[in-house]
Formats: sequence, structure tokens, C-alpha cells
Amino acid sequence: MDRDHLIGSDSDAVARETVERTLELWVRSTPTAGGAVRERALEHATHLVSRGLVEDVQVREWPSVIDRNRRPERESVATLEAFERWAEAADRTLEPCFRTREAVSTITGESTVVCRPPTVALAEYHDGDLAFVAPSRADEAVVDACTRLEALARRSDAGAEPDERTGETNTPELERSQANP
Repeated sequence: MDRDHLIGSDSDAVARETVERTLELWVRSTPTAGGAVRERALEHATHLVSRGLVEDVQVREWPSVIDRNRRPERESVATLEAFERWAEAADRTLEPCFRTREAVSTITGESTVVCRPPTVALAEYHDGDLAFVAPSRADEAVVDACTRLEALARRSDAGAEPDERTGETNTPELERSQANP
């Protein structure tokens, strides 16, 4: 189901644009890690699909530790690199939720860079372009996957987009009440 959004132009004419929203829910392969969070995120995501707020949700799995130099992990590395490019462009950071460090093999002595991804991560796409990654942080505000999914659900109810810094949905009524306490 495509979502319609109004866009104002310089001449104050209003044009319609259809945006296809899809989600990828990334979960760690370790079955016992964060089971309740994984279930809650999946429940939120499938609820968004059933309400027609997003077109599709794909559940993807990645290892508990991503070695950037291992060939079998190329898809995970490519995804992680796409998330990092998005974070830089959006003035957000993936740290400390995606913990990156150098690891040294006790057998070979070789070092490599590894990343421990969060138990649950969310990639939000608009027309196939990466639009948001959770968890991510701007200043001190961390938006996790469940918070973002909840904000997306409220977006439809309130008629507003989630704030990109906090993940919260700001409605015109909320903005007026905050301006006039």
C-alpha cells in the first residue's frame, strides 16, 4: 500500500507524491539474545503492514559479530556500511548501539575490525532509499527499533512524520501545546 503525502511548491500549489515504505528488521542470529525485544519489534512491524502503513517487512538475520574482512559476511558488511553512510549524511551516529572494535586472533596474531550489531535493528526505506536506521543517536537522543516502529504507527494516527532526531511524532496540536505551556 502506497502512502500519499502533500508537498507544497513555491507557487503554493500542492502536488501529490506517492512514497512506498518498506522495513527491514535485522536480528542477531543468537536465538536467546533479546527474544522479548525481537518479538515486540516483529509484532509492531507486522501491525504496520496490516494497517497499510508500510508495504512490506522483511526479517533479516546477521551474525552476533560481523567481521568486516570475512567473505561469508559480505552482505552484513555491505548493510552495515550502508547504515554508516546514512548516519553520516543524516548527522546521526550508530555508536554505541553498533559496537566496533579491533580484534586480534590469539592463534594467528592477525587483527581485524569487528562490529557487534544490536539485538534488533530497523532499516526504513522510502521508495527503496534508506531513510532511517534504528538504533541510532543524534546528540543524546537514542532512537531504538521499537521506539521508531511505535512512532511510525502514531504518524498515521496523528497525521505527522516522526521527528528524525528523537523518533517521536510531533503533531500540530503537540507543537502548539509545547509553544504555549
